[in-house]
Amino acid sequence: MVWVTDLVGGGRSNYCADPVTGRKLATIPMSDLSEDSLLAVSSQYLYFRVPVGNGLALRRAPVPAGRWR
Repeated sequence: MVWVTDLVGGGRSNYCADPVTGRKLATIPMSDLSEDSLLAVSSQYLYFRVPVGNGLALRRAPVPAGRWR
């Protein structure tokens, strides 16, 4: 998989794609793409930071299940 991120692009520009065809497989599941920032991807989780009060917090979400072939 290839992870494509562009914070100002919303769901259209934050997704995982097939590395050969570029076809979008799944959207990155961040709650607020204008505020959250993807930091890292592991085999099981996406890690991103989110604003909380006057600071930031680290969150994780499962890697989205796309239609892998």
